[in-house]
Amino acid sequence: MKEILANLNPEQKKAVRATEGPVLIIAGAGSGKTRVLAHRIAFLIYEKQIKPYNILAVTFTNKAADEMRTRVAKLLGREEKEKAKIIPFLGTFHSICVRILREESKTLGYKSNFAIFDATDQKTAIKKALKKLQIDPKQYAPELILNIISNAKNELIDAKKYAQYATTHFQEIVLKVYVEYQKILDQNQGLDFDDLIMRTVELFQKYPKILKKWQSWFKYVLVDEYQDTNRAQYVLVKMLAQKYKNICVVGDADQCLPKGSKIQSPKGKLPIEQIKKGDLIKSAIGYGKSDYAKVTKIFKKKYSGKILTIKTKKGYQIKVTPNHMMFGKLRPAKNQYYVYLMYRKNKGYRIGITQGVRSMRRSKDVVSGLQVRANQERADKIWILEVCDDISTAYYLEQFLAAKYGLPTMVFHNAGRSMRLKQKHIDRLYQAIDTEKRAKNLFKDLGLFYDYPHHWPQNLTIKSSQKKQDRKKITLVLFGDYHFWENQGWHAHRIALTSSDKKLKNKLLSQFKVRPDRNSWRIETSRKHYKDAINFVEKLANKSGLEVVRKARLVTGENAAFYFWPASHIKKGMIVPIYSKGKIVEDKVIKAETEDFRGEIYDLSTDEHHNYIADGVVVHNSIYGWRGADIRNILNFESDFPKTKVIKLEQNYRSTKKILQAAHQVISKNMVRKEKQLWTENEDGLPVTIYNAKNEKDEADFIIREIEDLKKDSAFPISNYKDFVILYRTNAQSRALEEIFLKYGVPYKIVGGVKFYSRKEIKDILAFLRMIANFKDSVAVERIINVPPRGITPVSWQKIDNLWAEFSGEPEQLKEKIKDLDTLHPRAKKSVLRFLELLKILREAGEKLNVLELIDFILQATKYKDYILDGTIEGESRW
Repeated sequence: MKEILANLNPEQKKAVRATEGPVLIIAGAGSGKTRVLAHRIAFLIYEKQIKPYNILAVTFTNKAADEMRTRVAKLLGREEKEKAKIIPFLGTFHSICVRILREESKTLGYKSNFAIFDATDQKTAIKKALKKLQIDPKQYAPELILNIISNAKNELIDAKKYAQYATTHFQEIVLKVYVEYQKILDQNQGLDFDDLIMRTVELFQKYPKILKKWQSWFKYVLVDEYQDTNRAQYVLVKMLAQKYKNICVVGDADQCLPKGSKIQSPKGKLPIEQIKKGDLIKSAIGYGKSDYAKVTKIFKKKYSGKILTIKTKKGYQIKVTPNHMMFGKLRPAKNQYYVYLMYRKNKGYRIGITQGVRSMRRSKDVVSGLQVRANQERADKIWILEVCDDISTAYYLEQFLAAKYGLPTMVFHNAGRSMRLKQKHIDRLYQAIDTEKRAKNLFKDLGLFYDYPHHWPQNLTIKSSQKKQDRKKITLVLFGDYHFWENQGWHAHRIALTSSDKKLKNKLLSQFKVRPDRNSWRIETSRKHYKDAINFVEKLANKSGLEVVRKARLVTGENAAFYFWPASHIKKGMIVPIYSKGKIVEDKVIKAETEDFRGEIYDLSTDEHHNYIADGVVVHNSIYGWRGADIRNILNFESDFPKTKVIKLEQNYRSTKKILQAAHQVISKNMVRKEKQLWTENEDGLPVTIYNAKNEKDEADFIIREIEDLKKDSAFPISNYKDFVILYRTNAQSRALEEIFLKYGVPYKIVGGVKFYSRKEIKDILAFLRMIANFKDSVAVERIINVPPRGITPVSWQKIDNLWAEFSGEPEQLKEKIKDLDTLHPRAKKSVLRFLELLKILREAGEKLNVLELIDFILQATKYKDYILDGTIEGESRW
């Protein structure tokens, strides 16, 4: 045990020893998280005598899994060749799900040797589905449709569930392709990468006995990079860890207030650093009321980065990290202009501008400009990028941001507008541009969060005959219940869902109380405890597949609810809740600006109320919040695992002080980041050199000069070119470097060009192996039917494709069907029949040879154009 705990700092030792119950390890880059996880596994095996197969360790890459496995083997004194056997369930989400599905495949109707479709196979299957449905791939890009299907599966939405969302023409197209694509997978006994996790979750949800079996198997669960888990991964981990609750996750904390922030307490306003666990602090309890709540947790850390200063009209001022959760709402004005980012499910993202308030043509009522825009274009979400005082500034920012991020400004819908551009061309524009990828860069740079838009259009209740968007959302309102009972101490929390969707209603009837309305139905309830409200909302969101809108009713009067918004979403002209003269009231933001900050930051957690008063402003307690996480994921970690232990790893072992300092200076410019104040005992190191190159050729010239100068410098023991490495962001940047190396005769090697498993010859061999294991895998067969060339054209393949899907399980019957296929050219027919003979021999070989021998046999068999069988596998075979 001493050796396992040797060379660990106090916090690392604490993380290793905390084996029982839920544990959250907050770790920065280079702080030794891989070391901690490896030592933790070794500690469980050596000291706690836990069987290796009772440990589930999940990483995000195979490389990380292999590194961890090697470290554990070394700690336990195992030989290299034995390391793979130490932790049988150590790997990526996908590899672990493959193992589970191989064992339980029959329950889901699959054979244990099901095929796994990679990106190329998926694209082939999508194109095949489009062709069968007679949908033009030029009009509906296969990559876009595949991306939508992938996102749906990551949210645990299968083709049947996706039908609930198909309310527009494009969504109906996606639905048709989704259904056909899934049929192709099923016909080929295949799963794509997203299926691996979704089907495992489906298996556990449908068959509780199987879930209990695997829960009993995995007594200890470890998850690296927990903040990056998607919906499907989160649900899977939660299900597996529920029995023993011995779950350890590694993540990053953020969302804090700086030292010196004044907290309202019974003793007056106290600096946040003086607040202790168990102290009472003032918080909002709903409808303008306030009360004291007990502090249950305190978070403290060093921080170097951006801090937001928010000033209000009544003289309040608060400083927060950009991603601290606050409460806010819009108060549009005629003299304001919004530059916004708009999102619509079947289109994507666009940038635009609107006046703060607009007058309706018919009623002449004054309404929010964002509301008008959203209704005109049937948008789903809108984020405000900037609030401007004049139209010229707004137009400038619209064009600047559109050009910088490559996002369109074209409207989503031309209905009611006099436009020369037809709707079909608008649709084509948004299908041709990957606005989702480009918008992600904008979100990151401007500190925006997808789950917290500034405007959500109201729920629509529609008749099933209408082809309009049916926007359905679950609303959770903190302190949303009007009734107040003295013995309760705060207003209860309200949950509501209203819709006219009959399919959704029937789906929810078995688990929820559904109330009828005139033209719709609703689910409405309230909960005293926020944790119970969260659990109910999660259950409803899981069953319905809907998004959740979080609000808080903190003041009295109409439109009293505030949205949950990160501080970076708060801009001038917006409204925040403040504490004034014993009440919670509204105040207008007059300035929101950022500045650099270095020092200590804090956050507090309060029981029941989940908010507190800081510098006179009501803020949400954000402990354990992660960037970009939604209500169904990170927020629920505490409610899923209430007795969570938190351990922070902030000492860096990898870099010099100069490197860490430079990295902090760069990353601190990001508005939204996973905050961490890393420190190191390493040496100062060499200063960082910055060279401002004129262009890529100048940059390459500088690099070659630096290499040559360092080779000649006696202060550095460098003599070989292999001692240098050049890192660049994209493969396109390698060209200038390669040209300069060739010019000066410098040897070089490109690492990570075409991936090994993406090479044509490797994919061909893998296709042969897949076909041998699974004769129904027509995608693999389509790839190799002309390897080497046999004169079987794509047209010929299309004629036998349907036969293959129907009769591939009966090879002899398939041969007879092909012989009788009159539409197939005689030469192509002959080639196909010879190919079937080849497959028969290869399958026989697969039963008698190991993998390496089989690969060698495939290479030998496919070496010639003519396939003439002479002899048998046992003897000498010739083709």
